[in-house]
Amino acid sequence: MRWCLVFGAFLDIFSGFFRYISVFVSNGYGLLVFGQCLGALAQPCFLNAPVALAGNWFSLSERDSVMVIAAMSNPVGNAIGQVLPPFWSMKMVECLHFF
Repeated sequence: MRWCLVFGAFLDIFSGFFRYISVFVSNGYGLLVFGQCLGALAQPCFLNAPVALAGNWFSLSERDSVMVIAAMSNPVGNAIGQVLPPFWSMKMVECLHFF
């Protein structure tokens, strides 16, 4: 499991690197798509990790709770990542009228 997570992390790092570089290259669409593909290859390493985590570290009676918490951490983290950036990019007055 450890090597799978390390491999996924490196794929994510390279994915971000290629997507970032594609902004500065003329006709960087190919680099952008390549970076997206690397990110897509890295996702199973992280999305399937809760199953191995629960199976290796927790008893049978605790596995359901651990799976729910681990599986819900990804969508909750994505939701927080969608809500917070507008508050950083807007002025305080605009934030108050956002909702």
